[in-house]
Amino acid sequence: MDAAQKIANELPWEETTSFLSFKSSYDLQGASHVLYFDSKLLESKDKLLVIDLTNKKYIQRGMQYPVTLKDSLGLSEVKVI
Repeated sequence: MDAAQKIANELPWEETTSFLSFKSSYDLQGASHVLYFDSKLLESKDKLLVIDLTNKKYIQRGMQYPVTLKDSLGLSEVKVI
């Protein structure tokens, strides 16, 4: 986070960072579901952000500041169903 704080205009939360980038045949909802439930993430503790760069949409789970995230990304948020 220290390095990100040096280059970002604003980092409004203190969340750890893990990053994966990959293509998938799953749609955004499907990928989010598999990553969230099959990874055994803890709802009270873990955060998940899945971005579909092709369609400029994302799904988030557990973010403390979802409005700030939406404003920062400039993409359309898809609600989890």
